[in-house]
Amino acid sequence: MSHPPVQPRRPRPVRRAGSGTPAAWPVGLVYVGAVVGAGFFSGRELLVFFGRFGPQALWGMGLATAGFFVVALVLFGAARRRGAPTYAALLLAAAGRRVGSWLDLSLVAFWTATTGVMVAAGGALMHEYWGLPTAAGRLATAAAIAVAVAAGSRGVLVVNSLTVPALTLVGVALGLRAAARPATWQALAALPNTGAPGAWVLAALLYVTYNAVLAAGVLVPLGNGLDPGQAARAAAVGAGGLGALAAGITLACLAGGPAVWQREIPLLAVAGDSPALRTLTVAALWVAILTTGVANAFAVGTRLKAGLGWPDRHAGLAAVAVAYPMARAGFAALVGWVYPLMGLFGLLPLAYVTIDLVRGGRR
Repeated sequence: MSHPPVQPRRPRPVRRAGSGTPAAWPVGLVYVGAVVGAGFFSGRELLVFFGRFGPQALWGMGLATAGFFVVALVLFGAARRRGAPTYAALLLAAAGRRVGSWLDLSLVAFWTATTGVMVAAGGALMHEYWGLPTAAGRLATAAAIAVAVAAGSRGVLVVNSLTVPALTLVGVALGLRAAARPATWQALAALPNTGAPGAWVLAALLYVTYNAVLAAGVLVPLGNGLDPGQAARAAAVGAGGLGALAAGITLACLAGGPAVWQREIPLLAVAGDSPALRTLTVAALWVAILTTGVANAFAVGTRLKAGLGWPDRHAGLAAVAVAYPMARAGFAALVGWVYPLMGLFGLLPLAYVTIDLVRGGRR
């Protein structure tokens, strides 16, 4: 006797929070928190990708913002169609067992390494600007990440809902501070575009695919139950926040000239000599480190939970424990090899997921 084929289970739509706030809002904030790490918020990463394009850097910001919106819609739509509880499950369904398993292991390694990068960044920041021993800074950062991740998806949502709006306000305020000065626009107009013609388009696309690796592991498990309307709102919140932050930070850093660009943490140079503003910027940078560390550790934890059946608490703590020893290699050394590899690798899994979604939509 033949049986009808089993249809993939579709998760229930995420319900609205008790306050009436749509579930799309906190998911969108998690998207911002997952991407805005030490490299992004410091301005260093944005200058590497866009600084050489002069005024066209802002065009690159606009294209990247649109790209962030599309990536989120692709991930939400593919996860909803497949009923995938994790990004690993989505890759297995989209790319097949052999390729999907290889992509899954590679992504887990990258997420673990990025958690280690954030722990190392927290240690370096606390040592350089607050005078704490580097080891103590790493331990404090790792402990904060572990506490949030141990609470599961609720902990991730709460951390980002509380911190990302303030983080965005700081970055946008610094950008508006620079934009209010006529000298900023004069300096921006005078900046040469040393990139190849149209290269800002490629830079924006590479920037989006690189960051998709960071975001996918947390967006799929948190957003797989969003209905299409909620998914669009969550994508808009995330992409809008990222675009506003990127434009504000980049504008502030470009207006500062070479004296700012050459600093390891350009945004601190933008803050100037004001103790209050520098303290606020350093605190916001540590929050950015925390949110990205939480997102990546959560992604690893959900993978361990799915593969080993561990509770959220154990899986999250294991993810931080595995990443912590890597932080001893140092922030600069880890960024030097982890981020370039992620940029080269990021397009492949996203391409499989996109093709699978398009094919499914045509059936």
